[in-house]
Amino acid sequence: MRLAPALDTNTADPADRYNAVGLDGVLSGDSDGHAVRALLEVIDVSGELRVDTLGRRLDGGSSQTFAANADWRAVLPPNRWAFLAATVPPPRN
Repeated sequence: MRLAPALDTNTADPADRYNAVGLDGVLSGDSDGHAVRALLEVIDVSGELRVDTLGRRLDGGSSQTFAANADWRAVLPPNRWAFLAATVPPPRN
């Protein structure tokens, strides 16, 4: 199974890609899709794709991200059902 982020049409390089593939998310209350409230994605971490979660307690507030320690294929094995859920702790003060 090949997983690749979409082409980034906002740059001059026609081969440039985003660094993540969104799997599922919840939009913020103001429907700003980029500032999601919660997101599960596969993202590039130091050249390796990993499952990642992003959580934001307040619309427009800062977010926290947590990436798996293993490659995405270990977390989401090909040809097998996988159920993902994430709980993001409150931010540290």
